[in-house]
Amino acid sequence: MYNYFYVFLSFCINYLLFSDKLLGILPTMHDPRTVHAREVLESLKKYFSDMVFETVIKETVKFKESSVGGYSILEYAGSSDAACAYRQLAREVIENG
Repeated sequence: MYNYFYVFLSFCINYLLFSDKLLGILPTMHDPRTVHAREVLESLKKYFSDMVFETVIKETVKFKESSVGGYSILEYAGSSDAACAYRQLAREVIENG
């Protein structure tokens, strides 16, 4: 099935790659319990494999709670899975330049 979304996304990514502004694609708000979220992540990895970060930021109520309080996730729930995921992303970015 031909999906215009991926054509558009590919165009945007290629534009950003040529302008040296794209470090990678970060999957966020991912809910692995839903088929849709798993399919989207699978498609991203299929079409943009070398550009998708290994780190995946999963959906959690902690993000909403932290923003209401005016805190980052690291300040609000520093030991949560969400905060750990952002630390992992930081390591991944540092390691891969």
